[in-house]
Amino acid sequence: MAASLILPFRSEVQVLGSRSGMPLSETETAEQYLQRHQINAYLADVVSHLLGERKERAVESVAAYTFKVHAGTHVLHRDYAFISATPHNRRSFLRLLVQAITPLDGRTHVSADEMLDLVQLLCCDFPAEPVRAAMARAHAASTAVAASQMMAAETHRPTISSTFAHLSLATTAAFQVSDVQLP
Repeated sequence: MAASLILPFRSEVQVLGSRSGMPLSETETAEQYLQRHQINAYLADVVSHLLGERKERAVESVAAYTFKVHAGTHVLHRDYAFISATPHNRRSFLRLLVQAITPLDGRTHVSADEMLDLVQLLCCDFPAEPVRAAMARAHAASTAVAASQMMAAETHRPTISSTFAHLSLATTAAFQVSDVQLP
């Protein structure tokens, strides 16, 4: 259960400059700044973790959480709603998916259920529809290749590589993320 946060910030923050040395002349409210960077989602999440764990070293727990967010590992084994909540979470999940599937032999043939099982190892409630749609596209492409090579198309199943390529494209489009390097 996410904690609701009321943060005691002044209503306006004058942005005087940035770390890059470029002066910024616009004025934005603290709320607008936090919303633009989607910080409240992470603050609510870290508070939820703190209250759930109630460790003695709370500051270290916040630091560890912040490190995980920065590294992109904070989405591992989280629910789909959390993964899809922010662009950073979506990119992080796609990177973890790439890392999980890359070591597998790309020539291994997989079914839709097997591919869904692989994805759901990272996110247990990842919806089946994007995976099934990717499998259908991969199967169609695979069947076309098999037919052109005079193979038995009905027994030819898509490989992990072809399925992942279609799944990556579908997930990238659904998540509206374009800066993740896919294998």
